[in-house]
Amino acid sequence: MERMLEMEKTLQELATLLKGEILQGDPGMVLKGVNGLEEAQNDQISFAVPPYLEVAGQSRAGAIMIPRGAQFKGQQAVLAVENPRAAFAVLLQLFRPPEAVKKGISQYAFIHPSAKVGKNVAILPFAYVAEDAEIGDNTVIYPHVYVGRHVKIGSDCTLYSNVTVREDCIVGDRVILQAGCVIGGGGGGDQHPHPKNTTKTPTRDGGPGGGGGKGVETNIHPGTPGRARGGAWGTNQQLGTV
Repeated sequence: MERMLEMEKTLQELATLLKGEILQGDPGMVLKGVNGLEEAQNDQISFAVPPYLEVAGQSRAGAIMIPRGAQFKGQQAVLAVENPRAAFAVLLQLFRPPEAVKKGISQYAFIHPSAKVGKNVAILPFAYVAEDAEIGDNTVIYPHVYVGRHVKIGSDCTLYSNVTVREDCIVGDRVILQAGCVIGGGGGGDQHPHPKNTTKTPTRDGGPGGGGGKGVETNIHPGTPGRARGGAWGTNQQLGTV
């Protein structure tokens, strides 16, 4: 993960934003980004949850977010929050806001006449939106994305290049599908009978390269960022993530 240096925030400012508690460290220390435990530097903040709490003290991060009530052995500044994964998602948005994309539908994208496209949507070249698909307001669809028949994409979503959303899937609001992921393309993982595939906002990893098979519900719980099959990411709205 590359370093994110768009702004500077003190540990106290982050604690206020995340409604967290500083357990150790200088509240005035300046942090310039957010990163993983292995990649973080002393001017960045990271997070740790079990079982990684035991090794988090070896990180070079200047500050580490941990769950409330957890034990931590290390010299870094420590910020206790309710949900470190959700807090990490918030800080990703804070230190590196999404790239601005010009709204509109490219002349090189294919949109079936029966598809419904919301307001302020960006659909970039070579995207394909099949019949009876629905795209919610403020959603961005990057090049070479395939949206199948009867798919419903919610509002404020981002589908990066080469994403495939197969027929009859439903993607909720504020979901990010990372490049190359496949939603609804037959595969293993934790699946439950359901008449349609339902991708809400996010879940734990369902397994490498897996897809929620047709006729399966992908259980993705609101407010808990994580990766759905193939890399679907969502965010915690209570913490102000877009």
